[in-house]
Amino acid sequence: MDDKETIRETMRRRRNAVSPASRARASELLAERLLGLDSVRDAACLALYVATPRELDLRPFADAIRDRAVVLAAPRWNGGAYELAEWAGAGASALRQGPRHILEPVPSARRVSPGDVDVWIVPGLAFTRAGARLGYGGGWYDRLLENAAPDSERVGVGYDFQLVGGLPVEPHDSAMTKIVVVPEITVA
Repeated sequence: MDDKETIRETMRRRRNAVSPASRARASELLAERLLGLDSVRDAACLALYVATPRELDLRPFADAIRDRAVVLAAPRWNGGAYELAEWAGAGASALRQGPRHILEPVPSARRVSPGDVDVWIVPGLAFTRAGARLGYGGGWYDRLLENAAPDSERVGVGYDFQLVGGLPVEPHDSAMTKIVVVPEITVA
């Protein structure tokens, strides 16, 4: 089994080669698949990520689910770690570029306790069918998930090529309860 950094580099390269048009179509398909999950339909609070330019974009999902009586939360940098804050309203006015150059809820957004989240939608560079997740190496999601409700669902999302046979796992790595992958879609 390769070491974490080798796997990260391989997956970054492969993911970064996906065209913007393909990524947009795959993001729409991901939204459809997430909306079909019973746990998502029943959730009162969902924790999402705000995608970087190369990640699958959850905005189509957020826009589709926003009409329901559900709280959407996303990570926000608080100066020493990430916390969750409400991602209220659609559009750019609900987000700002944080100090780590990632879009995040605005400073005035209400803080959300990780223990209140029913379903976590989590990015990663690689996943296994058993629920192992390889993130970007900072441990940010692992630390957020330490305070999650034990019965919360943790859904790792990515492309089907990000689903691998095995990953090196350490005791602090948070496992996913579901993995949802979508194909890389060729758009002519």
